[in-house]
Amino acid sequence: MKESRHPYLQRTRRLFRTRKHDESEIAGYIHAFTQSSDRVRQIIFVITTFCILIFVANWNTNPASWARSRMRKAVEQELLRRTTPMPSQRLPTDRQQALQAIYNEQVLRYYPQKYVEDVLLIEIPAVGISTDVNELGILGGVSLWLMMFILLRALKRQHENLYLSIFKIRRLFERDGQNADGESRANYLYHSLAMSQVLSTPPTLARWEIQRGQQHVRFLLKLTFVVPAALQVWVASSNYLTANVPRFYFGRMPTWKLGSQFALALLLFLFGFACFLYSRAIDKRWRGVFFLINPGHKAMQAAPWAVWVKLRSRWSRGEKSLRLELENALRTDRVLGGTADAGCTEIQIVERLAWPDLTRKTFRTGSHHLIKAARAHALRWCSDNGHHYIEMQEFTIKSRRLADKVLKVEMAWRFKSTPRRRQGERSA
Repeated sequence: MKESRHPYLQRTRRLFRTRKHDESEIAGYIHAFTQSSDRVRQIIFVITTFCILIFVANWNTNPASWARSRMRKAVEQELLRRTTPMPSQRLPTDRQQALQAIYNEQVLRYYPQKYVEDVLLIEIPAVGISTDVNELGILGGVSLWLMMFILLRALKRQHENLYLSIFKIRRLFERDGQNADGESRANYLYHSLAMSQVLSTPPTLARWEIQRGQQHVRFLLKLTFVVPAALQVWVASSNYLTANVPRFYFGRMPTWKLGSQFALALLLFLFGFACFLYSRAIDKRWRGVFFLINPGHKAMQAAPWAVWVKLRSRWSRGEKSLRLELENALRTDRVLGGTADAGCTEIQIVERLAWPDLTRKTFRTGSHHLIKAARAHALRWCSDNGHHYIEMQEFTIKSRRLADKVLKVEMAWRFKSTPRRRQGERSA
């Protein structure tokens, strides 16, 4: 059978093939970028675990640690035992005190040996190799340098993959046009990629604004890239201090070892700073493409954090009373409700509600649905006109019709808003 040459059918077939091809491409982009993000996350997890182990091993040798404190106590007791003649001691009469005295004596006798075995000598797990704690400066520094090198390569690849994904999002946006309700293929691809992010903070249709507290959190997340360098500086400084202690078990550390440890710290800082720059560029690209495909959200104000986590209702006190008035109006066939201030904006909405029976729950659910729909229209108007939404203030029921258990309501709502201040505009 010959293929029809009708122009409409040909355009329909081309559109179907294009959409099918785009869907397979979108799935490929999502899979590739998710794998790239997972690699970065796994490497950061390994680096964090390794940093914690190095920190604990070096902290046990620090004078402020409990290990060093107990070691000093054991040395003091041994010094007293050697220099002071032991008088005849009587055991305490209380059994609990006697047991505690014996326990303390055993701890102070055997603790120095355990301190040397478990603190000064570090055993590498799953290998069976032991090393001195002062070797952490070189062995740990080289290991962290290798892992930071891999992390930098992974972040560079993720940044490049994000750039390619954004190219596809822009093409989908240009092909489909602007869709104000967020139901576009560009938004679908963007949010599918954003859902796999943990370390970066891409804006979404749920939370697109950066609150003041979140800025500090994002900066602290970026500072984690220089944590290995700071840890290496601390370990190298500890080794430098212990190298000058005249104790036989420390020995004398060669100068080239100390120099190489500080050189590794410098390399770790440079790699961490490069990772910081790539992470910062990734965040900027996320925000740029989000507001490209959702330009109306630049003028919209997101809900506060307390509202977002359901600690506080998003409805103001006036809106709650207005919702009760709307519920009573639906029940008693009233028309007006609320009182609007001067300069309020009016919008028209038409909603269809499921109306199975005349119960209190039906009226309450219906009033809540109507005020939510009105608030959504008001937010959209504020987004398109550069205003900050404040609250709904008044309603007028123009008509209502019940047919086949569906209530059709036509209403006029008035809400309060303020113009959004433009960039560069100063307050009076």
